[in-house]
Amino acid sequence: MTASEPQRPITITLIAFLQFAKAWVLLLVAWMVWKAPEALQGSNTAATLVYLAAHGSNPRGVFLAVFTIYPLVIGAGLWFLQPWARYALMVTSGVTVAKWVRFLLLNWAVAGSSLYDPIMEPGNRRDTVLTLILIDAVVFLYLWTGQGVSKAFGIDD
Repeated sequence: MTASEPQRPITITLIAFLQFAKAWVLLLVAWMVWKAPEALQGSNTAATLVYLAAHGSNPRGVFLAVFTIYPLVIGAGLWFLQPWARYALMVTSGVTVAKWVRFLLLNWAVAGSSLYDPIMEPGNRRDTVLTLILIDAVVFLYLWTGQGVSKAFGIDD
């Protein structure tokens, strides 16, 4: 990195590594599904990791490999401080948080009715959903308001 190039904040590096880790998890699970699908049957751990890595989606089969592309591209974009990667991750993280908060508020409003979804009851996917919301909220807020983030991406405040 030369003196004229912007310095990548350590947090951006960590977020890029998180994206690369998500891609690795999706690719590993896709490979396992291809090679030994019976090994993952009933695996809550694999399902949870895929759900978190795929931004709240549950891709199946070949789509696992397709879902690997997004975090790889975003991770590389963040690594090279490309503004489009920052914006894209802000949009997907923000939409994920907004989607889940909306769902949880509506779910709370219809509690006791036949429309109620027990996802937030203990023993369901509550911890996975809350982890997803927390990670995406922190990433969104940091990319939006983090000290020196705009400057690192070459954007004037």
